[in-house]
Amino acid sequence: MGKYYIYILMFFLFIPFMASADGEMEYKILKISDRVFYNTNKPTIKVAIYNKGEEKHAGSAVCRVETYSGEHVFDFGQEFLVAPSDSSFLSFTFALEKGFYKVSLLADGQQKERVVMAYEPEMIGSGADTSFNGKEYYADVLQQLERQQLYALVEKVKKSGGKMREAYKVNIRSIGGRYFEGYYLYPKKRGIYPVVITCADKNETLEMPATDSYPDRIDFVITTRKSLIRNEDYYKGSYIDIMRAIDFVYSRKEADLKNIFLQGNGCGGAMVLAAAALDKRVAGVSVYAPGYSDESAVEGDKPYEVRNVSESIECPVLMGVGLEDTVCPPADNFEIYNPIKGTKEYYIFIEGHYPPAEWKEITDNFYMKHKR
Repeated sequence: MGKYYIYILMFFLFIPFMASADGEMEYKILKISDRVFYNTNKPTIKVAIYNKGEEKHAGSAVCRVETYSGEHVFDFGQEFLVAPSDSSFLSFTFALEKGFYKVSLLADGQQKERVVMAYEPEMIGSGADTSFNGKEYYADVLQQLERQQLYALVEKVKKSGGKMREAYKVNIRSIGGRYFEGYYLYPKKRGIYPVVITCADKNETLEMPATDSYPDRIDFVITTRKSLIRNEDYYKGSYIDIMRAIDFVYSRKEADLKNIFLQGNGCGGAMVLAAAALDKRVAGVSVYAPGYSDESAVEGDKPYEVRNVSESIECPVLMGVGLEDTVCPPADNFEIYNPIKGTKEYYIFIEGHYPPAEWKEITDNFYMKHKR
């Protein structure tokens, strides 16, 4: 994309004034449209300038637009005059190609604020390897899983304090003789219940869900195999670990086998999407910021990256993304999401790598909506 420099001058009446001290000025990029724009909603950045001082303040504000990787795109400039104890509002409108961008607000020669915005995120290409054959690539580990009998050590958690659900610690053997662990909670009231399998994020500590929550569903929280080296074998094995967790659920009489959902954040989200691409027993997947962060950027393309298999996902998918995510860049999430051909929906939040409070309700509603 070429470089453009645009400067818009706003002329003021010639009247004497003194500039306020810089510490009395406050500059803010407003959350208009949550900074996500589509074809009928042209990208616009609105800026508020507050003068807390007792003198008029004149200055210039520059809206600088860069690609997410830092390539310069635009500089838009406007001059402003703010009366004492008053505010002024500026608006910068421009045309962009699809993608995510970093927008900086500069005033008086200094950067005051920096935010991220998106334009047409659904049109971002996947960057997937078109020659990749997932069926061949995963054939060996899928065959290992098929040949290996399910083995799980299940121990009841004593004094879990739960009146609504029983809690069990589970250790399961997966391919390659590797084990992974989890907590399995199911309602004390006899019945058949939907299941939500949660895969923990990278380096996240395994924690037992609350035993007094969700009296009408089964929760199975797992961490995949432990490894100091996260290489090709690790990721392929981790996807199989999630499928082995589904096998364990299939062995449970209280589980509603038509309604097994997967969920995860960060690396855990990427893993459950890959498992859903390989395992058609999944009823739906909910993920937030699914990606491998720094690992996906090392040594270029990797065959185990989820974007290479995401178009094989047939179940409904819910994805959440944070614009200000410095761990898993939002564009990476859409490279995974956009090739999915089935039912899907997404939410973009201002927040960063971790889900906002309302994400829990959104995911619960998603499971209810797609319950079979």
